Formats: sequence, structure tokens, C-alpha cells
Amino acid sequence: MLAEHHPSRVRRRGPDDGTRALTGRRGQVESAATYTQVILIPSKSRVPSGVGTSRREGQTVATRVRIRGRSPSNGRSVDGQIGVGTPGRQEAVMGPGRPRWTERAAWLLRLPLETPTIPFEDPDSGCTLWLKLDYLLPSGCTKDRMATSIVAYAIASGEVSPSTIVVEASSGSTSIALSMVCATVGVPFRAYMPKTVSGERVLMIRRLGGDVVLTPAGQGMDGAVAALLHDFGTGADMYAARQFENPRNVFAHRHSTGPQLIQQVGVRLDGFVAGVGTGGTLMGVAHALRDHGFDTVISQAVPTATVTAEGDREVVGGIPGIVEGMSKLLDPGAVGLDGSVLVPEPEAMETAREFARRGLGIGPSSGLNIAAARGLAARLGPGHHVGTILPDRMERYFSTALFDDVTAEL
Repeated sequence: MLAEHHPSRVRRRGPDDGTRALTGRRGQVESAATYTQVILIPSKSRVPSGVGTSRREGQTVATRVRIRGRSPSNGRSVDGQIGVGTPGRQEAVMGPGRPRWTERAAWLLRLPLETPTIPFEDPDSGCTLWLKLDYLLPSGCTKDRMATSIVAYAIASGEVSPSTIVVEASSGSTSIALSMVCATVGVPFRAYMPKTVSGERVLMIRRLGGDVVLTPAGQGMDGAVAALLHDFGTGADMYAARQFENPRNVFAHRHSTGPQLIQQVGVRLDGFVAGVGTGGTLMGVAHALRDHGFDTVISQAVPTATVTAEGDREVVGGIPGIVEGMSKLLDPGAVGLDGSVLVPEPEAMETAREFARRGLGIGPSSGLNIAAARGLAARLGPGHHVGTILPDRMERYFSTALFDDVTAEL
């Protein structure tokens, strides 16, 4: 079990009582605090040099943290607890004297990954749609949350060293986020991607210093995964981010995206809907809503193919980032998932274009989520509040169907 710690606080020695809180935003904590970042590592794992450890055999290790100050998710005074371990594990506390390398993990965890949430009054359903603008994150995508959490934890636990190559099989956005995060801490990154991805994504990864391995288009994501596994088996010093199964994916959204959305909306959300690639966003936000005691209707946005008047399948290239059947994180029973909202792919594209004209420079998956939010709102009826996430922005889709309507004359 991974110890749950707040992703924006670590403990460091200070000149006074030995502790002071570090946060991602100035003035967030108003007094000295006892913030501690506790990371649980299997007892046989390598512990980073300079990291203090302790072991307690035959009993459950529980670290209780008394928090004074204000929470970055809601600005309210808080008193919390983090970190519950199990027998046979080591506690690695990033404390005094840790080397510069392990400090990089702490630095990542202090990044203020916060985005605004705006209301949209939907005239057709009579509901308020709450749109969380995660496309405003540094790399332009909600995947920054997951990438930061995964890489920081891997550094702190000793799984990633300066010479380790972080690798991932991805349709693009996760690899862009990982290449950005790895570049900030000086770690090599390599992406495995099918040739169907847009050229903009490949260029962004390479510009951020990442390596790209393109696999045959006909093999899809399965081919990218197979190529990664082949290289992983060579014995090279590699770390696989494993976005489709890594629990740090859900953790990042459960403890950042979800609480931010809840605090920013300020009223009880009646519904929440999002598309599924890894399932991290939907599961993380859903868990956060349940953690707050909300009986919110949780639905999955599912794109569907349409047919032409002649009966032929109308192909628009799919919705990037939406992958069927690969997630090992999606657990409908754990959050009470209430079915799916089906959205034709052309409608998702047109919705993205519509909201771009409203000033939101978003990609196709954002169009899918907004269209699905409209559908869920229509199902719930007038006066309800429905939330969703706008995952990424338009710049990585210039060469795709999203821009077909404005590039004809070029």
C-alpha cells in the first residue's frame, strides 16, 4: 500500500523548532507546521542515500501528522493525517541532509498544479455545467498531475536515479507531460507511440528532450506497449511509468483535481462525467466526491462512430486519449459508476470547435467531455449542476480533423 501524503508539502529543518512548511504558493501556511512527507518502500528495496529510515516489525506503522495552517485545496484550516504503512516495510522520510537528487522529488511535489473552474449555463438542459480548465496546466494537459506524482514518488523511493530512463507507452499527452517533468529534474525520457499520433505531439516531446519510438500504425497502442516491453527486457536501467495501472495516477486526481473542483464549484455536484483512457481522472475525481460524502451521479463519456447517409462508417480519427479496455484502474463498483453517456465522434469535434469560438482553446477530448456533460445534464433535468474536466489544449491538433474546417484554404 502506498502511503498517502499531501502532494504539495514536505518537511525540512528550519532554524527554529526544526520544522517549517514548504508549499507551492507563498503565504499559504500561516504558522510553523509539522508537515512530513512519508514514503513507504518495500523492505528489500534500495533506499536513496541520505534518506532516513526506520522499521517496526510485527505491527502496523501509522504516521499521524498534525497540520496547522491552510489547505491548498480549499483555503480552510485543516488538521489531517497521512501515511499508513504495513508490517515488513520501511518508512523513508525525506528529512535533513537528503542529497540534492532526492530534493528534486520534493520540488516536484511543491508545484502548484491548480487550474480554474468556470460555469457554463446550458440553455438546452437548464443546468449549470462546471468546466475545470486543466488544459491550462504547464504542458497543456491534465496529465501533468499524474506525471508529477509518478516521477516524484519514483525518485524519492529510489526507483529512478539520474541515469535511469523513464519510459512510457502513450498516445501522446502523457508522454508530453512526462517529458516535461523529466526535463525539469534532469532524467532521460523515452516515449513509445503508434504512428497514428499527431506530428505535433512527437515534436513537442522531442523539443522537451525526450526520445520517441514510433511503432506500426496498424498495431495501435498494443504495438507501442510491446515495443516498450521488448526494450525493458534488455536489462537497461529503465523505469516504466505504467500509466494504465499505476495507483499514483488515481492518487494525483483524488488529492488535487477532485478537491480543487469541489472547492471551486462551491455547491454539491449532481453529476460528473469524463472520458476514459487510463481511467485516472474519472476514478480520482469520483473518489474525491465520495470522500466528501456526495451522492453525485458518476458517468463515463464514450465516443461512438457514426455512419453516413450511404450507410458507410464515418471516420473522424477517433478521440485522442480515449482508449477502450486498457485501463486497470477503472473500477466501476468502487465509486458507483452510473453507466455511460454516448457521444458521436463528430459531435465531440464540433463541440470542441464551438467552445474554441467561446474562447476556450481545447482539444477533442474536451469536446467529448462537454458534450457528455450536456447529455448527463439533460438526463438529470433542469436546475442541476454537472462537472467535467477539459483535459488538453488545441495546439497539439493542428494537423488533425479538429482543424479541417479552417485549413481548407491553406
